[in-house]
Amino acid sequence: MKIVVTVVGQDRVGIIAKVTGILAEHSVNVLNLNQNILDGFFNMILIANMEDSKTSLREVQELLREEGKKIGVETTRMITVPTICDTVLSLPQMLAATTIPLLPATTRRR
Repeated sequence: MKIVVTVVGQDRVGIIAKVTGILAEHSVNVLNLNQNILDGFFNMILIANMEDSKTSLREVQELLREEGKKIGVETTRMITVPTICDTVLSLPQMLAATTIPLLPATTRRR
């Protein structure tokens, strides 16, 4: 089963290492990772394969949530990716349908 994980929070050293370390400990293989930092806020989206993991999706979610609290980030979404036979939605369409804004709008700097 493939999963999508998103992580948002104040930027700091080691966020990617912590998240991917937990996944590796539970035999979850990272397939694709994209991250950026905007005005000090870290944002990451990761696609992984849980096929070889003996840990349940719910357990991995909880482990990431707990670690996120320790390092000051939030795993905002963790969803399974259906196979092409299950849906005709693209990945951006799936994320748009399941993601909710977490951060309040900020005022523009002048």
